[in-house]
Amino acid sequence: MSKEDAHTVYMNTATTAAVNPTTGDVYACSYSYHAATKSLSYVLSKWDLEGMSKDSIASLERGMRVMAVAPDGTLYGITMRVQNGEEKGRDACEDKHSNRELTSVGKTGVDLDYFQSAVIDKNTGVFYWFGVDTKQQTKLYTVDLTTGKATSIGELPGADQVLAAYVPNPAAVDGAPSSASNLMAKFTDGSLEGVVSFDTPSETYDGKELIGDLSYEIVANGTIVASGTAQANTHVETPIVVTASGNYLLQVILKNTIGESPKIDTNLYIGQDTPKAVLNLKASREGNTNTVSWAVPAETVNGGYMNPENVTYRIERTPGDTVFRDSILRN
Repeated sequence: MSKEDAHTVYMNTATTAAVNPTTGDVYACSYSYHAATKSLSYVLSKWDLEGMSKDSIASLERGMRVMAVAPDGTLYGITMRVQNGEEKGRDACEDKHSNRELTSVGKTGVDLDYFQSAVIDKNTGVFYWFGVDTKQQTKLYTVDLTTGKATSIGELPGADQVLAAYVPNPAAVDGAPSSASNLMAKFTDGSLEGVVSFDTPSETYDGKELIGDLSYEIVANGTIVASGTAQANTHVETPIVVTASGNYLLQVILKNTIGESPKIDTNLYIGQDTPKAVLNLKASREGNTNTVSWAVPAETVNGGYMNPENVTYRIERTPGDTVFRDSILRN
């Protein structure tokens, strides 16, 4: 392996990585290969995932075992152990807005080892760390970002090692409406015009009383087909029209001045559906007369509407694709 290849391989190897939840920037602790001494050192890098390259930000005395980015853009990390009898690496460090200056916050109090991960909740700013210690005990810690001290809040059995920890985004922000309920859609006899009904909530997403006007949107396959306003804790019925027969995902979204509610949805087929194959198909011959009979299908392909009186039939012979009768109406 050439010197250039060795540097590329080690540079593209990360001990840990973290995503800035605001900008989407990815940071990694990787290696730098020194050909003259055939040694490695640690580097803090910005990781271009599309170009699969890393741009060095700063050199590190010790590698990072875990990293996470706070809502204000500050990058935090916990250092690796130091071998050969020296003090074990357990510092919590910060890099203010990637200014190339890494500052020690303090000791975590945990002698860490093995694979692990961390994440900062962007809504609360709490640093969560799935830490594994030298005794192969795995615990979930919170880390005080002003002192570095880690506090155990739970234990995982079997020395599990958690990688790529993340905090899911909430379905709505506190104060926004909770989702609508009792969503129903009624379309009669295959019509493309129908009525959607639902109930607005009486509580916010975080369980407090919801008051005041709400706006709503009804979305069909990604297109807004109706909108309006309603009071909290009321029943709403509104007409909608779609442009063509087909399967639809109907969604209702509520909004107030704080934010949007979680979506409520229903799937249905709107319009004229396609019949399934005929039933009990039979063919008989008496003299020179051939007779074909069948039963009208009772179901449609998508479970939508079909008027059996309007179904037409075509009789074909294969091979040859010969059409004997077409557009036959039900007797």
